Order: sequence, then structure tokens, then C-alpha cells
Amino acid sequence: MPPNPKFDVTKLVFPKVLDKTDNTNKFSCGTVEIDEFIHKQAMGFQEQRLGVTYLFHFETELIGFATLCMDHISKHRISAKDRLTKPINSYPGLLIGQLGVTEKYQHKGAGKYICDFCFDRALKLSQNVVGCRFLIVNALETAIDFYVNYGFTLAPKQEKQKQKLMFLDITKRKRMYSARRVS
Repeated sequence: MPPNPKFDVTKLVFPKVLDKTDNTNKFSCGTVEIDEFIHKQAMGFQEQRLGVTYLFHFETELIGFATLCMDHISKHRISAKDRLTKPINSYPGLLIGQLGVTEKYQHKGAGKYICDFCFDRALKLSQNVVGCRFLIVNALETAIDFYVNYGFTLAPKQEKQKQKLMFLDITKRKRMYSARRVS
């Protein structure tokens, strides 16, 4: 794809929550499972309160999305050095259930921007809404390097898993999201 010199990640508008009027049929990130989710399943997940999908636009073009839901991570799934000192068996977190960026805008900062938004949501939840210590993702093999570069840790012993459990302790990462906010 030819580069888009006009794209500036700081010009992305505050994400909107998916609704029935949104047309996501042209979205394509190049991964069939993610494309099918936004085309066919995201609205149903939202209607059943299984996740909320946020759409990210550059000008009028849908360039990415993230679906968020509550989750937890078992202390036995992470290495001893990453465990908390509290005597509990699992830790609350916000799951990035799906995240996709259109092929045209990949490797231009849009994915990082969307992760910053997700991190910001987790941080806000943890401050005054509900317990939330980790940002969690089950990453496809092709996305592991992206999430590692963002600061996620790959949980051990997952060699045979198609999706790899990754987590980010939100108390150990500085707030990075700086989009125009709408409360």
C-alpha cells in the first residue's frame, strides 16, 4: 500500500462506541478472525453486554477499533516475579478482546494510540470505579512483538496456544494517551 503522508495520529478523533448505524463492512486489517469479528459479531457482543467496541476514525474513515471487557488473570498463569503480594488467586483486569487497525494505517502509530486509549480506560477504572490492576490481551502470534514493544509481558508456558496470554501491570506504566477527551 502506498504511504498516506496526510496521516497524523494526533488528529484521530475521540473514539465512539459502536452502534447499529455504523457500517464496518469495509474494515480490513488483513486478519480474517478480526475482520469477521467487527463485521459480524461486535454488535451482538455489545448488545449482550459482553464487550464494548470503540471505533477510531481519521477524518471520516474507520481506521481501527478495540473491544474491551472485564477479565481476570490467574496468578498461576504468570511468573512468580510478576505476582502480587496479596494472597488472592486472581487479579482483576481489563481485556482487550479484539483490536484491529486497517492495513492502510498499520505501522503508523494507530495501534499504539488505540492501546494508549485502552490503557487509559483501565487506569480510570482502577482509580474510582472498580478494581483493575492489569490490561490483558490474548494475542495472535503475529501481534506479539507489537504488544511486547508496548510493554506487555508474555505469560510463560504457552507454546501450544494459538492465542498467547499477555498482560501489562497498569501501575508500572506511565499514562500515554493524550487524545482530546470527552468526559
